[in-house]
Amino acid sequence: MKQKEGYDESKRKETIKETEKRESEDSKNTERNKETKTEKDNKSDKVSDKINQYQYLSLTTCIQMAQAMGVPYTYGDYMTLLIQEESIEQIVKKINKEFELKPYTFEEYGYDKDLFTVLLKRIQKTLQSDFSNVYNQGIVEVMKQIKDFSKKHNVNIIDQINSLFKVDLLSLWKQFKNTCYQNIKDLDQIVKYENFVFEFLSIFKEIYKIDSSNILMDIADLYILCHENEKGDRYYSYLIQNTDKKENCYLRWATIYCENDMDMARTIAKKGLSAISSSSEKYSSLLEILVRNS
Repeated sequence: MKQKEGYDESKRKETIKETEKRESEDSKNTERNKETKTEKDNKSDKVSDKINQYQYLSLTTCIQMAQAMGVPYTYGDYMTLLIQEESIEQIVKKINKEFELKPYTFEEYGYDKDLFTVLLKRIQKTLQSDFSNVYNQGIVEVMKQIKDFSKKHNVNIIDQINSLFKVDLLSLWKQFKNTCYQNIKDLDQIVKYENFVFEFLSIFKEIYKIDSSNILMDIADLYILCHENEKGDRYYSYLIQNTDKKENCYLRWATIYCENDMDMARTIAKKGLSAISSSSEKYSSLLEILVRNS
């Protein structure tokens, strides 16, 4: 056969060989990719089975497995870690580094390092679930549980409580105050409330800084409304001596006496008028109490 001008038969054959070689390599790569994908799928299935097994075991058993790997922590220790560090991934890294865990395999021992992630997540979920059950019992019980938990585990930062229990502690505190103020009617209840509040504020210094004056006035009001005037007056006198917002204290003090003792209300209003500036927003309100029914 006569070759066309510029045509090179040897080049054609080389091209065919290169094409066949590429197709062969592509085929091998495809097979390898299939094998790799199958291996990944199998590995993923194994991890899923392992995680599921960790989920079905009791927390006590999981903790015992962790102890068998050389981590001596109890439930409370893991709880403390969750309080101190929000990221479970960071906690697991810390455990691995601190205890230099050996490469335990699930196939040989029935547990491995992945146990810690599942264990921590389960404990975190259990804490939130327990708190949720308490929450249904009412705001007073919620605050008692937070106080007891915080005292036992030395948790005194609002953000830690918010993160751990998925709540807004300041909002709960306001709800708790309002509920107690509206419903407390006798001296025994006031004393219990007073003791609880002081203990709670001694734990959460942030709330003390924000709200100590208001809560003391709440307690003072409750005492005065129950005719324990001496205790109520003592709180108001203390606040007036130790606050830069004397006008607020005088007005509220006088106002609470308007409930059952107008003479005392006017006496307090008169003291307030002599102690604060006439330009104060509260001045006219105190003056109104002074001249009321006189």
